[in-house]
Amino acid sequence: MAGMKQWSVSADWIVPVDGPPIVNGVMRGRGKLIEAIGAPREVAHSANHKVFRKATIIPGLVNAHAHLEQSHLAGQLPPNRPFLDWLEAQRAKPLAGKDQDTVVAQGAAGALATGTTALADVSWNHRAWLTLRNSPLRKVCMNEVQDLFDPPSDLDGMVKKLRGAPPADVGIRYGLMLQSPWTASPALCKEAVSLAGRRNWIIGMHLAETEAERQYMLHRLGQLIEYRRRQGASEPADDTFRGTPIAYARSIGLLDIPALLVHLSRIDDEDVHQLSQGRATVVYCPRANKFWGRGAHRYADMIAAGVNVALGTETLAANANMDMIDEMRQLRFEGKVDVNTILRAATLNGAKAFGWDDRIGTLTPGKQADWVAVQLGPNPGNPIESMLTMGGKVLETAIAGETVYRSPDLKNPSPDEP
Repeated sequence: MAGMKQWSVSADWIVPVDGPPIVNGVMRGRGKLIEAIGAPREVAHSANHKVFRKATIIPGLVNAHAHLEQSHLAGQLPPNRPFLDWLEAQRAKPLAGKDQDTVVAQGAAGALATGTTALADVSWNHRAWLTLRNSPLRKVCMNEVQDLFDPPSDLDGMVKKLRGAPPADVGIRYGLMLQSPWTASPALCKEAVSLAGRRNWIIGMHLAETEAERQYMLHRLGQLIEYRRRQGASEPADDTFRGTPIAYARSIGLLDIPALLVHLSRIDDEDVHQLSQGRATVVYCPRANKFWGRGAHRYADMIAAGVNVALGTETLAANANMDMIDEMRQLRFEGKVDVNTILRAATLNGAKAFGWDDRIGTLTPGKQADWVAVQLGPNPGNPIESMLTMGGKVLETAIAGETVYRSPDLKNPSPDEP
């Protein structure tokens, strides 16, 4: 690391996640990596030092599920409408080409401005990576997989579209997102799981979203049967499975690998147990869950059972913005888990889901220097509680030791101040 620039930052609090909060903490690094973190008497400032007052420094936030290409739908679809009506409305407004590229770039910029440093993005046509490769965000670029709607997904075509893509590393990975167990046939699901395994891609599925999905999977009854018929779909000959959506995920191998299982709004005790025995991450999108009116979510039970639970923002067709701090605020409002658990769900748990927890997700010496300086409210006895109740404005975002966003209100974050 000789020749790399040394730097340091300090704030009223530093919250490393893998250790207790540090009052008046200092974090020093060199180049992309963190060298030391601790109290001022333990960690000397570098010559290139910045102070953030009335602020806390936390690890970069990890958004484990987003659809950046739908950023143009912000505020266009009303909440609490029947899910199939919402689905049809957002499907009627897809973007492609340069328009798609523009909103993906805008969504990525919005994520950086609200403290996100790593993100899993889902694209309908595997085009978003062409834009995201130019963003400093760490990203998992995923393609949605389904064969209910026209055109059906072409897995071979997805592989071809990645020709020339940057090789997978701690800055970018690739993957597949099964749209749902009722829009992706069993044969397609199994083929996608196999492909992801062969290419070391991340795979996920929108799962257990509604009671209608549960009834469809258990009994092949309910409104989804009629909806599929209106789409011209018949039940595949190999579609013999009957069981809960979680049991289906297990049957196709998604519980045995570090898959991303998104939503899980309708599960029972046995489902929680099955999840606790597996390796998958559950991605909860709190504000989207509220937007759709899905009621209480069992994320607290999953966490208590040892399931890795991460947070996501979902699509702006079902959310107001890409702000992960607002997702954390929603959990704090629900009051089911403590604020330290909430912060871990928004940082380390997402990093683990991406296979990057040895490099990011905590402020640990030797890890990549992905951090966010966030404004605190008055009298911050607990910095995360203060951040989620009275503060929360992102002052600066850094990835690999480099500033990628600075608030326009932050003219000079007290440079070179001891």
